[in-house]
Amino acid sequence: MGSGTCAPADRSAVGATGRPGRLGGRRARQWRDQLDSRGHPVIRIRFPDQDCAACPVRGRCTRRIREPRDLVVRSQAEHETLQRHRQEQDTAAWQESYGRRAGVEGTISQAIRGPGIRHTRYRGLAKVHLQQILSATAVNLLRIDAWLTDTPLARTRTSHLEALPAAA
Repeated sequence: MGSGTCAPADRSAVGATGRPGRLGGRRARQWRDQLDSRGHPVIRIRFPDQDCAACPVRGRCTRRIREPRDLVVRSQAEHETLQRHRQEQDTAAWQESYGRRAGVEGTISQAIRGPGIRHTRYRGLAKVHLQQILSATAVNLLRIDAWLTDTPLARTRTSHLEALPAAA
């Protein structure tokens, strides 16, 4: 029977070996090394059916209706690297670096949507090169025109979730 204490949703309870006998007071039934959808190695931990079925806080632990909980964790080294990179994202240096990247991605997006640089209209290296130069010139002319006419930058898209409070 469940005691009402579910295993944590992260790697905090998994030791350096990645194979503890218990997680959150529950004994894991199965441990499998797998690859996630991006090809990274992960450990999938499955808990016994009888523990999860009778657990009074099952809804806080899993969205599954019939099957027991699966816990997927990364290797210890990969988890620590991921946590370190997430902490770096809060620094001013990272924010400045990402700001430059966002500007470059905005330029690429404008070039894709405007002159359509993903596809070439011509065959042959010289003609393709000429098309790339003309496409870049067109994007620059559009930006100069927007600057001279004080055209504001486009707002970013509002997601459906963000639009909900405004509609209520």
